[in-house]
Amino acid sequence: MARTSAFSVTRSNSSVRSIDDSNRHGSALSPTQPSDDANIQFLRRRHIECAVGCQCRNDLIVKRTDELLRVTENALVRASVSPGEGQRVGDICAEIEDEARRFRFSVVREFVGHGVGRKMHEEPQIPNYGKRGSGPKLKAGMTLAIEPMINIGTSDVRLLDDGWTVRTADGMPSAHFEHTVLVTKDEPEILTWRAKTQLK
Repeated sequence: MARTSAFSVTRSNSSVRSIDDSNRHGSALSPTQPSDDANIQFLRRRHIECAVGCQCRNDLIVKRTDELLRVTENALVRASVSPGEGQRVGDICAEIEDEARRFRFSVVREFVGHGVGRKMHEEPQIPNYGKRGSGPKLKAGMTLAIEPMINIGTSDVRLLDDGWTVRTADGMPSAHFEHTVLVTKDEPEILTWRAKTQLK
């Protein structure tokens, strides 16, 4: 995950968790309650990124939160299988935004996916919104962190004083799923693929 200006995370083999309305980078030491679903991010060596997000605030919005998780996962799948040589970054972004809008959710605009290479956060930036046929052209060999970040309420988020944790501005649940994808001359290779999702 990168902010629209460079936002670097360099921890390797570490995990951070975000609870409820946290969208990004909860503290690794923050306590959780038995009822909390946690957003676990694994930041692995060589900058291979994979994240599954789950925030659930209370029973009144459990159904909508379950829907949010399914939609965010579907957006990840749609976006991860779309990159091909000669396509545009906007093609990936539109897949995420279309899936979110179809279910009346909003997408986080302040933080984006990104290229992955010698540094964790490189160009091109991959927002969760965009138009098909726009943006930089994809080339074989490019590695991309595709990161749908979708909210139940407003798209706005706020960075806490710790300079690390990001929460939704309205305190409503948010979800974040992520894959690292290699662009090839044929079908994209999902480097963080698991045979079956953890969600059921």
